[in-house]
Amino acid sequence: MLEFRRLAYELAERNGLQHPFSSDTKLAGIDWARGFLSRYPELSLRKPEATSMSRLTGFNKIQVGRFFDLLKGQLSKAKQIYNIDETGISMVQVPG
Repeated sequence: MLEFRRLAYELAERNGLQHPFSSDTKLAGIDWARGFLSRYPELSLRKPEATSMSRLTGFNKIQVGRFFDLLKGQLSKAKQIYNIDETGISMVQVPG
């Protein structure tokens, strides 16, 4: 929530908007942040996930090219295609 409030302050400042935010703390108020999130319930604050080393090393031009070659082959044979939201699926397990 703190980073969200800091971002709101910075955006207001950069865009030259009048705002009631504290110039001492350089944060939007907690009441403002809660009110904003209650007005836009489709938004949520999330913690970033760690990226695995294998994912980092596998993301290069050759591997990406192979992936799209395979995808093109599969799509040419596909009869039905579904779009799935994988928001709730964790691919990397971060120890607690």
